[in-house]
Amino acid sequence: MSLFGKIFGSRRRETPTLAPLAADCASLAPGRFCEFGFALREALAQPSGNLFFSPASIGICLSMLIPGARGSTRDELCSGLGLSADELETLGEEFAEFAKDGTLSIANAVFAQKGYEFLPGFEGDLQRIFAAQSQSLDLQGKSGKSAMHINDWCSKQTHGMIPEIVSADHLAAALLVLVNAIYFKADWQRPFEKFATQNRKFHGSSGITKVAMMHQHLPARYAAFAVLSAVELPYKSRYAMTIILPDSRKPDSVFGALGAGAWLALDDALESQPVDLALPRFELESQFENLTSVLSGLGICKAFTEFADFSAATDHPEGLMVSDVIHRAKVKVEEQGTEAAAVTAALTKKGAAPAQKETKPVQFHVDRPFLFVICDLSSRTPLFIGQIRDLPATAP
Repeated sequence: MSLFGKIFGSRRRETPTLAPLAADCASLAPGRFCEFGFALREALAQPSGNLFFSPASIGICLSMLIPGARGSTRDELCSGLGLSADELETLGEEFAEFAKDGTLSIANAVFAQKGYEFLPGFEGDLQRIFAAQSQSLDLQGKSGKSAMHINDWCSKQTHGMIPEIVSADHLAAALLVLVNAIYFKADWQRPFEKFATQNRKFHGSSGITKVAMMHQHLPARYAAFAVLSAVELPYKSRYAMTIILPDSRKPDSVFGALGAGAWLALDDALESQPVDLALPRFELESQFENLTSVLSGLGICKAFTEFADFSAATDHPEGLMVSDVIHRAKVKVEEQGTEAAAVTAALTKKGAAPAQKETKPVQFHVDRPFLFVICDLSSRTPLFIGQIRDLPATAP
């Protein structure tokens, strides 16, 4: 039995085991922010409603805090994000490599309170590691104008998908705003024909709706187990979307069990075969006004308290602490391909001290709640993670 079969059971097992087997998954190397991303998915997911976010955007934004942090503040950030000192040094290069084919664009920016002095080493590291554009604004005195300036930057970097990330109220006490923007647009390797899209039922958690369901037959990497099946849909690039479809009787058990280890094991289990695919055309947007409490639950705590130590960023006696971590993300899935974007902003304020044979196509009809991950194929780094329980009624 494959590793994923050990985790989720084979089709012949009546009582599959859902607990991920961490020891068995240890030999599979996770992509950047993989463990962080799936832990965050579990923390953000609600019993009802949809979810979409970018582990890559949140991870990069929080990583920009590390050069300014010391002591346990730095240790928590590195541990929570799964970064060593050497990996931090090459993080910018790693994601710059992802963006070389033009499918993905990543931009970082630093907006600092005019007149507040930051240490040259901190500013230099942000430029060197993250290629972060640095700008001085009167964040507190002209908060409305500054918010408009930051939001214009975000809108430009995401091609209008994320037009706003901060408000004037957010900046009332801000001394530093670190922002990451990520934009993704790619065509499917095998696009769907628009004439094949028809209204079909989607059996959501809250009821049945009629949605525009795309359809095609194609060879794809696929796996099926007792409580779920999955298919990988590549783009005309180094990326792919993997769709995980729980059994209609056990969606919550699958949603709860799918951590980083299970995700890696799932990828190991996928095999190419003909697939009869039906996938909803959908658009999804999520926003999180402050992730600090969620991140604290993942072990990143001190950065958000008066005990934060950002003395490598400033030698001001009052120091700094992170007051807000704001995140917004949006995705649009259509016949031609996928467009997605995300922006994350971390705000600081004054602190206290421191090939297959011919077979019959398997049916993979996404007509009920599902998970999806857009990732880099070579490293399995998750750029975006989504969870859909319900879809609004749409026309084909």
